[in-house]
Amino acid sequence: MTAISIDRASVRRDATDSLADLRVAHHEAAAIVADLDLDNAGLWREVEGIIIEITAAAYAVTSLVTGAPAEVTASQVPPIVRVRELATAQRRLFAAMDRRPALDQQLLERAIRRVHTLGLLLQCVALSRNGR
Repeated sequence: MTAISIDRASVRRDATDSLADLRVAHHEAAAIVADLDLDNAGLWREVEGIIIEITAAAYAVTSLVTGAPAEVTASQVPPIVRVRELATAQRRLFAAMDRRPALDQQLLERAIRRVHTLGLLLQCVALSRNGR
């Protein structure tokens, strides 16, 4: 009986850590987006697809948590609308995770890796454009 209790506590802690890691990955990506020059058309062309993917990742996990269909990202919108959409998608994700924090651990790990990788890609593109 004790071993089961320990295992459950461990799983709960791992899930909590993963939820925190997912939040951190999204916050890091949002911080990079916040530093972008939205008036730089060349930079925007390079990063828009990455931002769309981060937004879609937030929508996908929110959908899995809530059971509602995943939302579709807006198309052909100005940069500020895209940034606001990302912020909205992330707020919805965080609210859904707060209400129902029990998610499949493998799903969480994939979502964390996806958002973290996209954030790194976003940062690399932004840094390379600043060096030009």
